[in-house]
Amino acid sequence: MEFAALSPEIIQDTISPSSANDSIQVIPVPTSEIDSTFSSTTINLLHPSLPSTRVLSFSDEFFAPASSLLHPHPPIHKPNTYTPAGAWYDGWETRRHNPSPPDYVIFRIGVPAGVVKGVEIDTGFFSGNHAEHVSVTGLFLDSGHETFDDAAVAKNSQTWETILPPQKCNGSTRHAWLLPSLPGQKRRIYTHIRLHMHPDGGIARFRLHGSCLPIFPPATTTHSEPIDLAALTSGALAIACSDEHFGRKANLLLPGRGVDMGDGWETGRSRGRRAGDGDWVILRLGAGCLGQELERAVVDTAFFRGNYPQSVALSVAFESLDDDAKRRVGKGDEDEGGEEVVAECPAHAEFLRVLEPTPLGPDREHVFTAGGELRTDALQGKVVRWVKMEIFPDGGVKRLRVFGRRYESSTSGGT
Repeated sequence: MEFAALSPEIIQDTISPSSANDSIQVIPVPTSEIDSTFSSTTINLLHPSLPSTRVLSFSDEFFAPASSLLHPHPPIHKPNTYTPAGAWYDGWETRRHNPSPPDYVIFRIGVPAGVVKGVEIDTGFFSGNHAEHVSVTGLFLDSGHETFDDAAVAKNSQTWETILPPQKCNGSTRHAWLLPSLPGQKRRIYTHIRLHMHPDGGIARFRLHGSCLPIFPPATTTHSEPIDLAALTSGALAIACSDEHFGRKANLLLPGRGVDMGDGWETGRSRGRRAGDGDWVILRLGAGCLGQELERAVVDTAFFRGNYPQSVALSVAFESLDDDAKRRVGKGDEDEGGEEVVAECPAHAEFLRVLEPTPLGPDREHVFTAGGELRTDALQGKVVRWVKMEIFPDGGVKRLRVFGRRYESSTSGGT
């Protein structure tokens, strides 16, 4: 997939090699707090559903393939199961006695460029053969580098920057580290990632927590086509929900229609709930949209056939210039100026209903258009930044799309 080149201003926001070294003081995240630390404030920049995520090269994968590191589901265990190479493991495993440590894998992240905020390593079910230490480095290439071979690695070896200095790993354990903030307006922006395993062994999963740095049409575009502002690749975040028992809320923002029920948002069965109550999720759009530029919303129940919601409703909240009238839901992406902002939602949020409860069907896309099912007449001149979807009484939704034209204020610097 081709991406537009990033602007010089964005490139200047990347950290310099001199500021990225092994003296980085990362913050270990307890296993029990990994999900709460990252799930509402970041995305997995290496999610396999993202358009350009892939393994580009590796040092060795004798026992188990490097591509397994990217699987979105937790690792599984199959004792007494063997392949021609040896015991079966759900992850990446290299030969013993590596003569040239460390082993490594190089990845292209799944979005045009990503701001890295945390690293997760899961050695699930690797015990006695797990990686002793891991480290991570990153590289920023502005354009034209959709292939990456060993010659290119050597050519760019001086520009790889330390993201995570060597960290000790335990067997069959989920580890994570939060990266400290950088001084000023600097950000850790990368397109390529290299995972090091010291000296060899096995790792089940690798997650790179961060935010997408979207590439929008130029600010000079006067009548651009509507884009999906609720897409991960537009910088959207799923910031809160009532329940995600069977499927995570962030799945709503993934590209495509998925492969099965496992990559959608699904809640537990409601028990004893009052009539009219339902489950809900709140999205922060990747950019604001003037109410009159909101074109359509798409609620997709792909693969949900016996467990789709009976009905759905949509509401919106508006961007406010009064910081005192906001509450922090969690840290979100960076704005165009490079300063970190939060995935804010107005305090005492008064979401305005734009779609009244409407029946849904199984395994299909439901399109709601402005001037039709979507009541947008009260949105004139207001900047929509948050969308709340309610489902009644419960169930599963594969994707939520919100199409509109990105709002550009007189002070925003378009990317």
